[in-house]
Amino acid sequence: ELAEKLSEWRLVDRHVFEWTSGSYDDDPILIAQNGKNLDCALIFTGTNTFGELGSSVKQHLTGYCGFDQVHAGYRDEIWQLSDHAIWPKITAKLAKCNRVICVGHSLGGAMCDVFSGCINSGHAADADYKKLMWYKGAPELMPEIGSAEEAAALGNGPGGLGTVHALFTYGTPAVADPPLKDSKTANGCFKGLRVYSENDLRGGGKQIDARTFSDNYFPHPKMNVLSLQWNQDSHFDNCVTKDADSVWWPHHNGLAYEDWYQHSAKVYWDRLEQLVGKAPNNELYAEAKKFVNFAWSAELTKEEVLAILKQHMPGWNLAAREPLKDPEEPALLAQDAETLDCALVLPGNWASRKKTYGTEFCGMTNVHHGYRNYLVESVQTPNWRKISKLLPKCRNVMCLGHSRGGSSCELFAACINNGKLDDQDYRRMMWSEEQPAILPAIS
Repeated sequence: ELAEKLSEWRLVDRHVFEWTSGSYDDDPILIAQNGKNLDCALIFTGTNTFGELGSSVKQHLTGYCGFDQVHAGYRDEIWQLSDHAIWPKITAKLAKCNRVICVGHSLGGAMCDVFSGCINSGHAADADYKKLMWYKGAPELMPEIGSAEEAAALGNGPGGLGTVHALFTYGTPAVADPPLKDSKTANGCFKGLRVYSENDLRGGGKQIDARTFSDNYFPHPKMNVLSLQWNQDSHFDNCVTKDADSVWWPHHNGLAYEDWYQHSAKVYWDRLEQLVGKAPNNELYAEAKKFVNFAWSAELTKEEVLAILKQHMPGWNLAAREPLKDPEEPALLAQDAETLDCALVLPGNWASRKKTYGTEFCGMTNVHHGYRNYLVESVQTPNWRKISKLLPKCRNVMCLGHSRGGSSCELFAACINNGKLDDQDYRRMMWSEEQPAILPAIS
């Protein structure tokens, strides 16, 4: 529509916000820029959801940004916007505009009034003003969203746009059909290893880690897979040469049984230690053993996490420990001080396993609704910024997780490695690589 009706303007940013329970607000915030004078239009859209009707009828007056008689509902719309993890990305674009013109209809127009009143008040000491404000830089023409020009601009660092180098997951439920694949590899296989614990029984029966043997029937991602046994041979399938059947391991049938005892860090550690003892030259098994306790440590105290790194991952430093969706299960980021590689641990205990129906995510059409919602809500929290701003300094980023945290990792990796610049989910999580560097350590 811009090309047809406003040919001098280009769309340079677009964000669709999600507030709660994974549901879309369905109100994109848009920024368009005039290619000649470099002015920008910041566009708030009108009422599109039932919840926003509540904003319109919430008519009592309240304080905001140094004013004491502001419509409470319209204030709330701007308030939650300024608290959102995406707002700094918007202000980074506004800083490159010659002038900013706020545009809106209906509810969007009311939001423009509140927003403009606050920004132009100059109430620099006010907390609400500080959340909304930006510092104006030199005006510059920004690339159109999703264009090759934008891809070049975002990837102009030493390594280009960020990617997930490898996945290590333990006892993880499946998340998507067709199977998730790595768009950065020729064969679609993620590097790393999917591990689940299993006991082969006489007569053909199997006892399986109950969380892996979840009540959904999606296939697992395309990657190496290891059925981890105790006191008998484990079963490994190589993604590059494997039969496609292993994306369905473990199989759901009348001879397979859930076993919650197997879903623990100790079980996985003991079995991997036994396996590595039998195959000491297998680097993939050694890596899986090295990371397993850290992948399981999101629910532990900082002191316990540091002890795990010291014991099982010597030379690695804890760089971030930030609660996202769940205040008691923080996301973790550790870095190898020698190689500058990073390991990101995503939590997942609060992800709803009951919402097993498929939904859209990052260009994929049939993704587990509960796990998708949890990941999106997690990366929209303000604390995600504290982690994402560190990722550009990592030489390689690996994602680790157990249980539903592993499911979050799989979705995160598939989306990041898709690299779909015009996709809203990708834009929430993406980063541009910089020169690798030591991250400050938490002690």
